[in-house]
Amino acid sequence: MAQKHYKKSSQENSKKIIQKSSSKVGSESDINISTIQNSKSVKAAVNPKKIIWISILALAVIIYSLLLVDWGVKVVDPWYAAALLVDSSRKVTDPALKASLLEEGGDKLRVLAKDFPSHARVHFLLGFYYLNSAKWDSAIPEYRQAIKMDSGSTINSVWPQAQQHLSVVIQNKTNEFAASNHFQDIIKLMDSLKSAMFNDPEFEYRFGVIYHQLNQQDSAFVHYQQALKYNPNYSNPDLFSNLGLIYLNRHQFKEAINALSRSLALNPKNKNAIGIMINAQQLAGNISEADKYRKMLAGL
Repeated sequence: MAQKHYKKSSQENSKKIIQKSSSKVGSESDINISTIQNSKSVKAAVNPKKIIWISILALAVIIYSLLLVDWGVKVVDPWYAAALLVDSSRKVTDPALKASLLEEGGDKLRVLAKDFPSHARVHFLLGFYYLNSAKWDSAIPEYRQAIKMDSGSTINSVWPQAQQHLSVVIQNKTNEFAASNHFQDIIKLMDSLKSAMFNDPEFEYRFGVIYHQLNQQDSAFVHYQQALKYNPNYSNPDLFSNLGLIYLNRHQFKEAINALSRSLALNPKNKNAIGIMINAQQLAGNISEADKYRKMLAGL
């Protein structure tokens, strides 16, 4: 209100200045006209347009200065404030305080998600709360919604970080299923999250591992290859050792040796890869190479 009132007063004062200046210019112009008629060498002393521009410039400087003044009013983003409570809970050791901060932040974020359902960031922050609360089933739809609403954005994007968080949630959830041998439930979960985890090689690798554990090697192979399609420089040695084993079982010894070589280049002490490599070299007829890898394995 103070700024509006000041702006209004300044505008009125500017008008008065302009009016006074205009009347003054008029009287001086009469004098100059007579002088010009006599000498034709003297110009008008005052330019009314110049006064207007100076007044506008002065008003702009005053308004800008007022904007720079610290009026002592702190504006707090409620989304940030709620997320800060959740984040703070991770940094305290007292269990009661940790739980209190976490739940206070979660309560605020749940309300905000209802008030702003079309904002990807609030779903991401609510997912962050559920992640820190180890509530995997609640975290998954929030992260999925954030990714769906924000995917492809390039300014202030949340989807890349949402994918990273969702990957952690998936790992924890699949561990729960695996502990009870519910591998089909893992496959259903992974299938349901394909669209959310687009272009993520780690997701495809983990999906392949699940099929590999179920001895469904063809399905595992598809996901391993998809991981490499998303990132040709994907540097997971276990992916290449698993590919080597699939190629070996298919009697594609050259491809098996190539995949295992990439695995060992990433981790020369990978005993599993060395063991598969011995078999691949042996079956390919490379006896000396097989012996070399046997000695390598014995030295570990």
